[in-house]
Amino acid sequence: TVAMTLTANLAIKRWGIHADRVGNIKVVRLTSKLIAILPLMWLINLNPVWLFFAQLLSGFAWAGFNLSTANFVYDASTPGKRTRCIAYFNVLSGVSLCLGALIGGWLALRLSSSIFTYSIMNIILISAVLRLVIAYLMPFNIKEVRDVEKIRSHQLVLSMLKIKE
Repeated sequence: TVAMTLTANLAIKRWGIHADRVGNIKVVRLTSKLIAILPLMWLINLNPVWLFFAQLLSGFAWAGFNLSTANFVYDASTPGKRTRCIAYFNVLSGVSLCLGALIGGWLALRLSSSIFTYSIMNIILISAVLRLVIAYLMPFNIKEVRDVEKIRSHQLVLSMLKIKE
């Protein structure tokens, strides 16, 4: 848990610099795909060292996603409606989080051990699949509201990792 928090705190400034340059939606598209594969990392290996690195990736991805979604709401709303838009965003996020947890808990009690030994692992797989579907479908319906530099996703990753500026 600490690995995720520390990584998020270290990565957030860098995500902000890149989001300003390439746009919030570009960062959301990239990080939503990274977030979608995070549950799969918990299914691949339960070794604590592996999970430590999974948490590092989690902090990296969630920092960019959270920052860019919030900044997009600021960019896309007019000053007079900004407070209302932020409230809508937070309510929808909170309700979605709550519903996801409730449905996951409900399924945990009812889902058989069909693929994995434990039903919770099946729920983790379902979570990953649903996240991937959303990550590939949802962000393409949203357009950037300001002029930004065009960059390919792999170039953004390399730039974020300081391999290429």
